Amino acid sequence: MMKDEVRQSMMSTSTWTRGLYMLLFAFIYSLAEFVVVFICIFQFIVRLVSGDINDRLLAMSRGVCEFILEILQYETFNTDYKPFPFNPWPEIEKVDMSDEVLNEEAEGEVEDVIEGEVISGTDPKEEK
Repeated sequence: MMKDEVRQSMMSTSTWTRGLYMLLFAFIYSLAEFVVVFICIFQFIVRLVSGDINDRLLAMSRGVCEFILEILQYETFNTDYKPFPFNPWPEIEKVDMSDEVLNEEAEGEVEDVIEGEVISGTDPKEEK
């Protein structure tokens, strides 16, 4: 019985099709890594020269990071959702990352809100 299940799994066209998609996305992932490295270097140079970050480049990097996450989720079988170009490019909210906003966040306590829960950036051991 076990041999029949293995044989069916080995002959499944959907499994082999997914394997081909995984190879394609592994190649795309390596290209995306190169893009991220380029963005990091260029953003650093922009920061050195102008003292500020490039908002357009920041938005692009958010999109690329989300795209990479979608690839990794597909590659690791966490989802069957195929990333771009088989589905739309990830939509990213525009975030103001000016120095004023960054400085305000650095001075105050950092909190993340996840599904209605507030997670404090402080260590609970320090509060005691």
